Amino acid sequence: MTVSRRTLLEWAIRASATPAGIHFFSRWTEAAQSQSATAHSGTSHSGAQSAPDFLATYPPQFFSARDFAALESFTQILIPTDETPGAREAHCAHFVDFLLHSMGTLSPDTQQQWRDALSSLEAAGFHDSSPEQRKSMVAKIAAPELDPALEKSPAFAAYLLIKRETVFAFYTSRAGIIGALDYRGNTYNVSFPACTHPEHHEI
Repeated sequence: MTVSRRTLLEWAIRASATPAGIHFFSRWTEAAQSQSATAHSGTSHSGAQSAPDFLATYPPQFFSARDFAALESFTQILIPTDETPGAREAHCAHFVDFLLHSMGTLSPDTQQQWRDALSSLEAAGFHDSSPEQRKSMVAKIAAPELDPALEKSPAFAAYLLIKRETVFAFYTSRAGIIGALDYRGNTYNVSFPACTHPEHHEI
């Protein structure tokens, strides 16, 4: 089952209208805002403020604690923290967990898809691997995305699913929009500097 971003946004809006949703999303935004403020002050994220207690001690509501920890690690590998916020500051795993929990009986197929995804990662050994092993594992699982000739891992579908929702969660968060993209509202650029990443200069 493929869920569009429009549908995800609709679910997020529905969830945010509930008392639990109002509480979650307000604290989720506050956490990202504090991290963004730290970034603009010139402090590195390795020494950034800790998240508010609500997110620091957030109990997973959809995933098991073991699966949630694995998901959180996976999202942080996909969008790591560097000079700008990453999935850790945006609390992408928290967003996904809360949204899936808030669906209730609305989309059991989607919920099962996520359970299957985490099961495939566990079967691949991701849950019990070291941080460095996890990075290598994600790179290997993702390789067929760049080279379709490569054999796809049983966890490839899980990678695509987690990547899609991590990107959605990150770039709809304050940390992603403001902290990473430095969006400043309705302004315009006088010039457009060229990309400085060598890997993006290859066709």
